[in-house]
Amino acid sequence: INALFAFGEEYGWRLYMVDALRGKRFFIAALVIGAVWGIWHAPLILMGHNYPDARILGVGMMVLFCILAGIIELYFVLKSGTVWPAVFIHGTINALGGMGVLLFPAGSRLLTGMTGVSGLLAMALIIALLYLYDCNISRDGIFRSTLGYSLSRHEEK
Repeated sequence: INALFAFGEEYGWRLYMVDALRGKRFFIAALVIGAVWGIWHAPLILMGHNYPDARILGVGMMVLFCILAGIIELYFVLKSGTVWPAVFIHGTINALGGMGVLLFPAGSRLLTGMTGVSGLLAMALIIALLYLYDCNISRDGIFRSTLGYSLSRHEEK
């Protein structure tokens, strides 16, 4: 059900912005999209969402989170040629976002959960594995190409 609510954001981040950044290389585009996505969350973070005890630092953490999550989402959008993987990933993140608080109620939100350091490290590992897969096994070259090149593989079909 969370995917329904995530669709609006993903339409903007992974359809509109991807199309606007077609000529940019993957990591540059992912950095721009992720930074805009993270800054877009700043008002909620400053009101205490996600990091109630570290609001200013929380904005930076959310930007980092959105950049890393955005790399993963963008990879699957380009791999599939559709926005739906990003919608479902985003919806799943939103659905499971509170698990860190439930599992580690006394822990710092800057350290635990998906939007804490532990989540950032887990996403960095996933990105490293995707990069190795993309460069060595699938040979799609998504990480090394422009968004337009990756999208054109689907437009030709």
